Amino acid sequence: SASFSVDGQHMLLPFNNPLTGPPVPPSFDSSTLWSREIGLRMDWLDKTLRTDVTLYDLDWRKAQFPENNDNIVVDTTYIANVGRVRSRGVEGSIAWLTPLEGLSLNLSGAYSRALTASEYVAKDGTVVPAGTDAPNAPRWQTATTLAYNTSIGQWLSGAALVHTWSTRAFTTVTHDNQIYGFGSFGLNLNVSRPDWRFAPALALGVTNLTDVRGVVGRSSSNGTSGLTGGDTTSYIYTRPLAVSLRLSAEFN
Repeated sequence: SASFSVDGQHMLLPFNNPLTGPPVPPSFDSSTLWSREIGLRMDWLDKTLRTDVTLYDLDWRKAQFPENNDNIVVDTTYIANVGRVRSRGVEGSIAWLTPLEGLSLNLSGAYSRALTASEYVAKDGTVVPAGTDAPNAPRWQTATTLAYNTSIGQWLSGAALVHTWSTRAFTTVTHDNQIYGFGSFGLNLNVSRPDWRFAPALALGVTNLTDVRGVVGRSSSNGTSGLTGGDTTSYIYTRPLAVSLRLSAEFN
């Protein structure tokens, strides 16, 4: 299959001076993406176990990635065309209905190598060699869900423990800042009475059960601190430990 991303304009001054930093291109080109995939799904153990596996090969030409343009007054981010990127990998999942009635296990994982296929020179002169990891592209990612659903009389109830994890990645093709590289847990509990009027349901959710301080976004800049000769770094963290309670009803 094929797809494309449209081109665009930068609302930044393309001048080279102490205030704006290196010149920013006035526009960026559209990119094209060719994708080839092949997959296999199989059922086992009287259809209580299902496996899926997919191999893929992506060819991204004139790839569009963000770049930072640090200067004295303000830090800016713009889109740059980074030649060609090849991404090859495998994704898989296992869904198992265990012998214990109501207990299920779902595992999914992916391995990907998204690498630049040609040399690229950033606007600050940094040379990015072919074979560099693309931004926001961790090599490994996994998700695991252990769930139990049952009924007590007319009451339906369920619980699920979820874990997600990924290896590190970088925010830009020049690897300015590292992100990801952590795992977190979540917990969900629910109870409902679908036979009652309005089918009331109560759900309790806990995100980031162990309160991990994982970084999902990061940037470094001179910004206004450039006037005093220092650097500033901003972080975007994963959502902290949070508990939610939701009561829902159906109106027909």
